[in-house]
Amino acid sequence: MVRLRMSCASVRLIGDEVDPHEIARQLGQKRADGVRKGEIIRRPRGKTKVAEIGVWRHGVEDRKPGDLDSQIKELFGGLSGDLAVWRDLAGSFHGEVFCGLFMSGFNNEVELSPATLEAISARGLTLRLDMYDDGGLRSRWEDGEFVGNGSDYD
Repeated sequence: MVRLRMSCASVRLIGDEVDPHEIARQLGQKRADGVRKGEIIRRPRGKTKVAEIGVWRHGVEDRKPGDLDSQIKELFGGLSGDLAVWRDLAGSFHGEVFCGLFMSGFNNEVELSPATLEAISARGLTLRLDMYDDGGLRSRWEDGEFVGNGSDYD
């Protein structure tokens, strides 16, 4: 199997009523990362925009080469293991594990273990995979156009 060049992963809760600080508190996070609907978002290159929807996120470092299993294990390892809290949040908001997959060529394979899939499912989350071939994205990534871990999509 050809390995991914790089992978990024984050867990996100998305919805009009998302309060990142309250979600962080419920999941045992010391610092909230996210935005409430209507707040001003400042982009890395200085542009601003108004958040059209609320988003809470928790990401981990990108992996080179890609390793989604370890990233997803790390994502959940730093947060509450109380599945009832997760299912309640996922029932109130759209909950997802967002993964960016950066392929090293035209065709790569990705495999997730049953334990990883179970961890996602037990929390009531969906799995979102954004896949990029190497056709020009490498230079765009290295030039800082993408932030990684899904935060550049706000």
